Amino acid sequence: MRYSVGFIFIVALAMAGFAACGEDSSCGEPLDVAGDWEMTSKVETDECDERSDEMYRMTITQDGNDVTGKTEEFGTFTGTICGDRMQLNSSFSADGGTVKVKATLTVSADGNSMEGTDSWTWTDGSETCSGSDSLIATRETCDSIFGDAEGYILCDETDITCKFYVVLNDSSCTQLCSTFGTTCVNAIQDNDGCEEIGPGLCDDVVGDRICVCSKP
Repeated sequence: MRYSVGFIFIVALAMAGFAACGEDSSCGEPLDVAGDWEMTSKVETDECDERSDEMYRMTITQDGNDVTGKTEEFGTFTGTICGDRMQLNSSFSADGGTVKVKATLTVSADGNSMEGTDSWTWTDGSETCSGSDSLIATRETCDSIFGDAEGYILCDETDITCKFYVVLNDSSCTQLCSTFGTTCVNAIQDNDGCEEIGPGLCDDVVGDRICVCSKP
């Protein structure tokens, strides 16, 4: 039996939480987990076959304790978060059988990372195998995406864009954004920083500029 461990990890983060968590009067105020996440699962034990470490991106939206996670690979999932703790109890079909997964993840105090573990079992009614993974997720912020750009200074961040000053060295915002796998939305003339002095164009070839790039 083989299936994608990445699927398990995505479910663990997107469907984070038992329904009972939201019903528990002692449940703490949920941390904010909304945003884009880069997620990695590392195989710890495996009785099945040929699984490997996986990395995926997920966009999480949040309404109080309710969480919705969207991925290109596996669609949309829902769950809950209680304080800084997220738990998973889910099952899905794979390779002619059913995978049941339980995962626990803890969100860091600054809300920019998560760590945890999962355990899973696959069975088709006659054969059974199981395993576990360690889970790590990092929030994709403008700093984490574009922070390595020369002269980078963050000016503003939204859910879908990053506005930042950058040294281009006779290049353009179009080229800069493309280097990081994103698209230029706007370019603004600057006073050697986030102070705006006039409009610009994404394709302007200049020494420096305020670039507005889309998030991945």
